[in-house]
This record gives sequence, C-alpha cells and structure tokens, in this order.
Amino acid sequence: MATQFETFKQDKVINVKVCGSLDAQSAGGLREQLKTLAASSAGNKIVLDLSQVPFMDSTGLAGLISGLKAVRQHGGELVLAGVTPEVMRIFQITLLDRAFTFIL
Repeated sequence: MATQFETFKQDKVINVKVCGSLDAQSAGGLREQLKTLAASSAGNKIVLDLSQVPFMDSTGLAGLISGLKAVRQHGGELVLAGVTPEVMRIFQITLLDRAFTFIL
C-alpha cells in the first residue's frame, strides 16, 4: 500500500495525516506536499500526524527536514504529532528531536 496524505484545514492550522512508511518511495511526495502547503498558506501552523507511520528511514527524515525549512521560510510552523516510539528513536539518534516541535 502506498503512503497516503490526508489534509484538512481548521482555522489557521493545517492538519496532515500520514498513513504508511516514510521511505525512499514516499519522501519526495511528503517534501512536495509540505512545500506546497508552506507556499500556499504562509504563516500557518502545519501539524503533521505521524501516528500511522510504522517506519521511517533516512530519506523520510530528509523529506521532513526539507519540509521544515520550507515552512519556516514562509513564516509558518511545523509540528509533529503522534510520533511512535520507533520513529521517535530515529529523531533522538540523529539529535533532530531538538530541531522539531512535537505533540506527544
């Protein structure tokens, strides 16, 4: 099953639910989705729900970093929600848990 992105807006918050792995196949789609949202909704908060992401590799992490940069360049905020312990471990090992904001 391919990774899916469900997006909905509530007030000035854009919610994106990610369902599936963030890996080489899906990282480009995530990066483009975040760049598009950042450009079209400058200054808004984007909450990325990762509760349905069982696995993330380095390309998925790179897609998130690229998306974070794009959101910040447009004056917005990217928040990660529902991160599973397995995926959180990747952020901790790479010390990127310091670069992202999390809602646990």
